[in-house]
Amino acid sequence: MPSVKSKLLSFIILFIFIYIILLSLIFFINPLWKLMEKISFYIDGILNSTGIALADGELDPAWFWVVFGIPLLAAFIITYCIKKFVNFHS
Repeated sequence: MPSVKSKLLSFIILFIFIYIILLSLIFFINPLWKLMEKISFYIDGILNSTGIALADGELDPAWFWVVFGIPLLAAFIITYCIKKFVNFHS
């Protein structure tokens, strides 16, 4: 039976691997990049209307969080589902 430390390490390695794959897909597949830009512009509109941050076109406060945050959340969800699936079948 694997130890808790080895399970955690395998979970972290799987998470990092999935996150890198998702980032590479976003940066190298043009339709995904355009989707991230649209989401970024939408979030910019929300930030401008609430006054939290002002996006003037040059400095885009939402770009960083959209491009790196959405794959981070997706990688966490995918890794969690894989972990549950593996635990369910073992």
